[in-house]
Amino acid sequence: METRFWFSLPVLLLASCLIVSAAVQDNPVIVMQDDAFFYFTIARNFVEEGLLSFDGLTPTNGFHPLWMAMLTGLRYIATGSSSYLHASLALSTVLMTLAGFLFLRFSGNRFSAP
Repeated sequence: METRFWFSLPVLLLASCLIVSAAVQDNPVIVMQDDAFFYFTIARNFVEEGLLSFDGLTPTNGFHPLWMAMLTGLRYIATGSSSYLHASLALSTVLMTLAGFLFLRFSGNRFSAP
């Protein structure tokens, strides 16, 4: 357990620093990734126009439905751009942290050295 902890601590600290850095940006839209831009635009169009579309005219199905459902739910709650981006960052952080802990638990039980 101690070896895994000391191995994963720098990774967790680096990820935390990157997340905090992204959260305190004045304009988080500038540092947003391409995929996030497409997902956020589709979520906004669905909330505002009721159409799963990137351009507001043509329906699209090129997305992961569970992630889109979570982002669309957040868009209903957080209407401002900045609050929406921070809420999606928090959701992503929680999901990535949970996945990391589940991975450490699985890898420790499955692939632990004697």
